[in-house]
Amino acid sequence: YGCENVVLDSICESIEGKDLHNYVLSFLVRTGIHAERRAAEMREVISTLKDANLASAISEASLYYLDRIKSLSLSEDWLQSPPRRIEEVIAAFKKGWS
Repeated sequence: YGCENVVLDSICESIEGKDLHNYVLSFLVRTGIHAERRAAEMREVISTLKDANLASAISEASLYYLDRIKSLSLSEDWLQSPPRRIEEVIAAFKKGWS
């Protein structure tokens, strides 16, 4: 679809000049908070890919994990008191999957 440069520019803009550790922590926390919306968006991505006869395996794997994260119901707690360390996020994810 010719959007490669737009996507790459957006990614670079998102992480430019940021501390990688804090960026990853922020991304993981936001994923926990917004997993339900992101899962719905990923369903639309999969539908679009299939309509275009394109591979959707990576998107389907993303959806699988977003649904698992959504099932942990982290959003409300994390909106009030987000984790401050990556280890806290990983522990929350592991706890829900054990």
